[in-house]
Amino acid sequence: MKKLILLLLTAALLLAACTKEAVPVPEPEPEPVVSQPAADPEPAAPADEPEPAPEKEPETEPQPAPQPAHTPESEGEMGVTVDITEKSGSVEESVSYEIRVPALEGAGNGAAAINAYYEGVANKLHDMAYGEVYEQALDRHAVLELVGDCTVERNDGKLLSVRRSVAVYEMQPGTGELNVGVQYSEFTETFDVETGGLLTPGDIFDAEQAVYTERLVDNVRRYIREHPGSDSPGSVYWRPEWETLAAERFDPNRFYLTSDAYVVLYAEGELGEGMGTDEFHIPWRQLADILKVEV
Repeated sequence: MKKLILLLLTAALLLAACTKEAVPVPEPEPEPVVSQPAADPEPAAPADEPEPAPEKEPETEPQPAPQPAHTPESEGEMGVTVDITEKSGSVEESVSYEIRVPALEGAGNGAAAINAYYEGVANKLHDMAYGEVYEQALDRHAVLELVGDCTVERNDGKLLSVRRSVAVYEMQPGTGELNVGVQYSEFTETFDVETGGLLTPGDIFDAEQAVYTERLVDNVRRYIREHPGSDSPGSVYWRPEWETLAAERFDPNRFYLTSDAYVVLYAEGELGEGMGTDEFHIPWRQLADILKVEV
């Protein structure tokens, strides 16, 4: 009987286990992985790097040779160089001559025109030595020398201003030294370097002739008043009528230019005696309001 009861209980338990639903067991969630910063790698020993190959020099156009330093009397800003050429010789045993004129080196028709002008000047002086001066030498029974000289007063590549002189001297017998001045003349020329044109005051001043003449003469008079001179030996002596003569003897075509001034010329002795009585430097600032050219 007891065995029967145990068998029935065991059968009941087995039946209950078969009819009960199985409950799924959840899988555990994986724990988040915390990333740790990687350790800096040990620096590797530097390898011997090959030296870089030399870079090829870029091909460039040939550069012009350096130019000489600018000097106002020889080379202008536009690269026009002014040299002095000389022609010398003698006419039998009666006349010797030395003729010096400017010669421009630079491209353009302006330089060619100016060179042609001074070539003509040199040829005229050469003919003068063989003609007029030779005849004077025969008449005086003397040996004469003709000297044509020049000074470049301004050359900025735009304006070229030249002062020239022509002198005839008598040679001292037996010594060959110059003795007596037989003849002396001064000339001035100012050119537009680009065109080769010979300039007049009307090309320089933006004013009527009466206006710029009055301004120039007033500046001459102002200079004389500020430099009265004296009658002592070696000093400047102005003629009593200098104020009137400054206007009467003024020649508008007797001038030259420098970088600082417009220079007015009078014949020697016209206004007075002594150094500085025949040329007057008028600063550009005194003329700025009537100028046509850029100075």
